[in-house]
Amino acid sequence: MAMRKANRLQQRFGSLIIAEQQGRITREDGEIYFVNRFLDEPSFRRFTAEYQIVYFFSEPAIRFCSENKIDLPDVIETLARASLSKGLGIAARFPVYTTVI
Repeated sequence: MAMRKANRLQQRFGSLIIAEQQGRITREDGEIYFVNRFLDEPSFRRFTAEYQIVYFFSEPAIRFCSENKIDLPDVIETLARASLSKGLGIAARFPVYTTVI
């Protein structure tokens, strides 16, 4: 899905790097992190007591899922990325492009 959108934008604008430099599109990193119950991290105990795995989606990742009609589970809490432990695993990292003009 991300590649299809990137291909459509490339057909429309040409080089995505140049289009970004010209301010015609923006590129953000969509990121999905996870923590599992076996990681003994005090700040995540409130999640891992009830859930096997907890996923954290960046705003661009949530927007990407919404645009592509990908159903996500209910949000249990909203946290700032800076408040998350460095012990998170990375499930996915991908570019999210948005047309400015």
